[in-house]
Amino acid sequence: MKKLLLIAAVCLLSLNAPADCDLLAPSSVRNKSLEVQQSSDWEYVGNIVGISNGGATYNGKLYYRVIGQREFFQVRYIYDILTGKEKTSSVTLGNFVFRGKQYNAKFEREAIGWTTSETYYFNL
Repeated sequence: MKKLLLIAAVCLLSLNAPADCDLLAPSSVRNKSLEVQQSSDWEYVGNIVGISNGGATYNGKLYYRVIGQREFFQVRYIYDILTGKEKTSSVTLGNFVFRGKQYNAKFEREAIGWTTSETYYFNL
């Protein structure tokens, strides 16, 4: 009886082994796969202009996606003007009063060089 229980346990454990096989892939392959998952299936909605605390405006492209019956938005913006490198930032929805005006969305633009990251407000 003990042998049968041991054999059953070993068989069940071996069934989990194929799920771990992707861990052997090089990190560059895993990162590229994750990048594709994060950037694919997003629907382009249009251009937005956000305003920051410093009064600066920043242009970005708004994307939309439904995941598990929940809506998600992201803004893609040019991170480095010289190279044209694009970054992605999640959009936070809510009710924001900024400089006396009402906004329903915001995103964080990553810092470049010596500047700090800034929050930009806009309306969907």
